[in-house]
Amino acid sequence: MDSKNQSSRPAPKKELRLWPGITAVILLWLARFGLKEIIPGFEGFEAAIMGGFAASFLVIVWWLFFSRADHLERWGAFVLMAVMIFVTWNLNHESMGPLWLAAYALPFLFLAFVVWAFVTRKYPNKVRRITMAVTIILSCSFWLFIRSAGIDGDHVSDFSWRWSESVEESLLTEQGAKTAAVQSSAAAAGTEPEWP
Repeated sequence: MDSKNQSSRPAPKKELRLWPGITAVILLWLARFGLKEIIPGFEGFEAAIMGGFAASFLVIVWWLFFSRADHLERWGAFVLMAVMIFVTWNLNHESMGPLWLAAYALPFLFLAFVVWAFVTRKYPNKVRRITMAVTIILSCSFWLFIRSAGIDGDHVSDFSWRWSESVEESLLTEQGAKTAAVQSSAAAAGTEPEWP
């Protein structure tokens, strides 16, 4: 009787296996942002991108096959990430191409995801799933508000808010104001404007 009751109970939930994910996301950040500090120029940028993609792949493999998360969380997270990256790619500023988006969005997305997995590891399933969806959506949606403001000779990107005035736009605005001032002063004097 006692053994029958024990066999009818659900098996205890396995704890998440977190160390491979934590290791993979540390490797991702070291590859993506650390290599660039060691190797200058385009070679460092190229190595950082390739290393970042390889480590991103490790994070995905960990979550799908070695995390011990239940199937709904595993595949639900993967599908939601893919959907949100696709949506972000299609709605982001035109200055943020797919390579730039993947080079910067994936490291932040995976860092937020691994932090989420660690923080919520003992939470009930419902809370974990809701907070997982919020984490993925916020991590990807952030990039909808960013645009590339250029890249320097060492292949280091500069970003600004999507709707802020670019350097080119501010120069055109300044030049337009100067032109208008010259024209209005010439019109007031009744002469042709003198252009430099």
